[in-house]
Formats: sequence, structure tokens, C-alpha cells
Amino acid sequence: MCGAWVTLLPDLFAQSAMGAGVLCIATRALGTAISGRVKKDSNLISDALNLVCGGLQALRAVLDEPEKLCDVEVLAASMCLNITEVLLGTSHDGWSVHVHGIAELIMNRGPAKFSTGIAHQLFTSFRIFMLLEFIQKRKSTFLSDAEWLSIPSSIGPKSSMQTLLDSASPLPGLLEKLDLLRKNQFAVDYAACQEIYVALETVQGDLRNWEDQLMTGHGSPLWWPVSSAVSKSKGEAEEEPVFTISYHFPNILIANTMTHYWAFSAITQSTLSRLEELPNLDLFHSTLNCRSKHISDYAKTSEDLTILASNICASMTYLMHPSQKLYGPASTFFPLWIALQIFQRDTSPESKKKELWCLKLIEELEERGLPLAGYLVGCPGI
Repeated sequence: MCGAWVTLLPDLFAQSAMGAGVLCIATRALGTAISGRVKKDSNLISDALNLVCGGLQALRAVLDEPEKLCDVEVLAASMCLNITEVLLGTSHDGWSVHVHGIAELIMNRGPAKFSTGIAHQLFTSFRIFMLLEFIQKRKSTFLSDAEWLSIPSSIGPKSSMQTLLDSASPLPGLLEKLDLLRKNQFAVDYAACQEIYVALETVQGDLRNWEDQLMTGHGSPLWWPVSSAVSKSKGEAEEEPVFTISYHFPNILIANTMTHYWAFSAITQSTLSRLEELPNLDLFHSTLNCRSKHISDYAKTSEDLTILASNICASMTYLMHPSQKLYGPASTFFPLWIALQIFQRDTSPESKKKELWCLKLIEELEERGLPLAGYLVGCPGI
């Protein structure tokens, strides 16, 4: 949830131009919220809420006079307040507003500002939050622009998560284009639909290429199955698990990366399938060389979407393990939201069981101190 950028806060605070100002308040808000959730202390949660209010006021003040504060300090403070919103869960809108505000701060400063140093680490840490928000809102983003894909990473190599985000970055814009086409109820623009379809094929091929390269470069299994434990409620008979296997991973970073890969693949596959339902859409003259190798690997059926959703759910035991503290559970939000939608669309009894399983896990996330998870159920679908 927080990522490596949190380790930068002590140095940032020491260099702060306004040590008693926005960064101080935002850092205190985040720390207090974490302590409150871990200790289940309502007083600390109340303190964190008050600190967030103070932090927002301080942030507005410095944004009105940007020359008084350095870019990285504003960005770090904004990110602290954003993550605090996840823990407090006052509203999904609050989280969303923070993400869009941070995205605007980053975009206005240009990609060259984020190629080195602390600014680069802040950008790479928050990039996933921005992309997921724009996918959920189905709105295009500067993150897919060529300069934003290359310039911030021009100094050194990208991590596997960053290259995954590269592959998925066209999705928000493609979803927005599709929504605009759907608004025309009287005529279908088949040429535009064809263009979106081919672009989605490219995304799907890029995602599969990413997986191939990751598996080849890693040299050992990225995940492996283990038997799921039989559950037993007090006073009740043993109950077979809904998912008979769980996935284990070498580390939390790979687990987080793979679950988001499956989620991005599911979005792409689902959107391709919906486009195929349009009559008279010529889908069989794609010139993409990758089609036969990659796209055919996931036949366009609900069964394949169920496999992707089940992969996500099989990873939840690992991410929800107590050793992962708050980071693991908070990493489940987006993939779990995608899996839930896939099971909701399928009317089979087996999928209804899996849908209920996802809903129960969302309740557990709320009980574990992440109330924002409850907003997943009402979020618009893919």
C-alpha cells in the first residue's frame, strides 16, 4: 500500500522548507492512521481524521503559493494524505479526489522532473494508484503518452511492475473511447470499434509478452499451488473451501504484480469479448503477428475470464496473511474488484459461490482496518 517511497519521508522531513507545515502534518496523519488501524484504537482514528483536515488546509495554502515549497515535498504530503484516506475510508470520493489532484501535480511538472532522485521514486511508487484510478473511471490519462513511458525511466532499468504498467497504460483511454461510441444509440461506428479492437489486441499481446519475459528472466516459479485449508465454523461441520488451492509466491512484490497482471488481462479480454458481440464487425483480418501466439492462448469465453478471476482469488490467502500487515491486504483492492465482477456476470451456481466468497473477503478487509474496501461493491463495472 505505502511502498518504498515511505522510507524517503525522514530525509524529506529533515530537508523540509516548512518543517512544521504540510509534510509534517501529512506524515503524522498517516502514522496515526496506521497505528489506529493496527491497534484498533478509535481515539487514534479520530486524531488521524483531525490531522487530515489540518493537512488539507495546509496543502491548499501551499498550492496557492507554490514558490514556498519544493515539488517533492508537496507530492509526498499529498501521497501521505491519500494513503491515509485508504485507512480511514471516509469516502471513495475523497480517495479519488486525492489521486486526481496528485496526477495533475505530476502532469503539470512534466516527465523530466521525475527522471532522477526522490521525485523519480515518488512517481514510480504512485504511478500504479493513478493508472488504477483512471481505469476504474474509464478516462484517458497522460500516463500512456510516449514521453511519460520513456523519460522518467531514462536513467535506469524498470522493475517488473513498472513494465507491466507500461503494457496496461493504454487501457483507460481505450475504455473511454468505447464508452463514447456506446453513447450513440442510433448508429455503430464500426471503423472506430475495429480500431479499438485492434488496439486491445495489441495490449493483450503486450501483456502476454510481459509474462513470457518475466517467467524467462526469473528462472524459478513465480507462483505455485498449495492445498487450501478446510474451513470450520464453531459448532458446524467442516466445509470444503470454495477455492481448493491457494497460490504462494517468492515475495509480496511478485504476488502484487501477478494479481494485477491477471486483472489487466481480464479487463482486456472482457472488453474484446463485448466488442465481438457487435454484428458485422470484421474481427478476422488483424495484421498483428502476435495474434496466433498470444491471443489464442486465452480463448474468448467466460471460462477464461473465470480462470483469471480464480487466479486472483487463489492469491488472496498469501496477500491476507498476517505477516503482510496492511500492505498485502491493501494490495488486493483492484484485483478483487475485477474478480468480483467476473463472478457476478456468471449465473452458474459455482460462480455464485465465488461471488459470495469475494464479498466475504471484502467484509474481512473492512474488519482488518481497511474500510475503503466496502466501496468496491458499489463501484461501476468494467
